[in-house]
Formats: sequence, C-alpha cells, structure tokens
Amino acid sequence: MAHHPPQIHYNQPPYACVPLPRQFAQPPALDPMLERFQRGAAIAWSVSECPSTAVARMELPYGHIWQNRPATNPPTSSLTIYSKPTGDRPIVLVKQSYVTVGDVLVRVHQEIRCAAREYYQPTPQPLLFHPQTYHQPPNPIVNEQQMRHWVLAYLNGRYTWAGLRLQDPESWYLDIR
Repeated sequence: MAHHPPQIHYNQPPYACVPLPRQFAQPPALDPMLERFQRGAAIAWSVSECPSTAVARMELPYGHIWQNRPATNPPTSSLTIYSKPTGDRPIVLVKQSYVTVGDVLVRVHQEIRCAAREYYQPTPQPLLFHPQTYHQPPNPIVNEQQMRHWVLAYLNGRYTWAGLRLQDPESWYLDIR
C-alpha cells in the first residue's frame, strides 16, 4: 500500500502570507509641518532643491528647530511614503530613535534625484556569466547642474512640496504641485 504525502494547502501557513499586526491601534498623527492642507503646505520648498532651502510657513515657539521635530505623534522609528515621482518604489525611512521632519525632507529629495537619474541614465544591468560583465564602466559622474536639469524635467513642472496625506494606516502619500 503506497503512502501519499499530505496535501499542501497553499492558502494556509506556512505557505500563505500571514498579515502582521499593526504597530498602533490608531495610525500616528503626522506633524503639522508635513501635512497637506487645503490652504497650502506648512513648508515652502521645491523638492528639486536641497532640503536646507525649505522654509517654515507657520509660527513655532521660540527656539524650536522645526526640522528636528518628530515626523509623527507618537514618534515612530520608521515611515513609508509613496509618491508619483518614485512610482512603485516607496520612500522608506528607518531610524534608531525616531524619524524627524528633516529626515523626511532629506529622503524625499534623495529618492526623487535617484528616480530622475535612473530615468535619464539607467544603470546597466549586467548579464549573468557574460564575459564583459566585470569590465563595464560605471555610470559617469553627473554634475549638480545636470542633475538639477534632470530632476526638473523628470518632475514635469510639478516640484513644489504640497505635503503628505495618509494613504493607509501604515503609509503616507506625497503630494507635489
């Protein structure tokens, strides 16, 4: 008599995806500096420019450095942001302590630059085991003027920070106008 292995149920663990519990019962609130408002964003900034050029449009208590404020309340050690410029590649921030408003601006700026560079100067994908794989020159260095031109063209005239809005309990969406 032949014994057959038990039937595999692909819709049950360990073969199926098991949803992880949410980090918080309620999603964390975004710092007002990062939020998208009908009347306009609290930060005046062109995402094509260095984050140090961003200017706060709201009054803060004297001595408060708005870039150092936690990005969320309660402060979280990670933040996921989706945006049209970065497509299906989310902008993910992970910090040892907590993500700050400044961290968000820096990462958004970096990821938009990466997306623009990849669009205008795609990274060559080496063919596995091809003899020329290890002899391909890397992408040439791009000067800041060229990079800025690529970013502005890539964003197609929409480069002004408009803020973040909640996409789902675990992520945010970046609006640029």
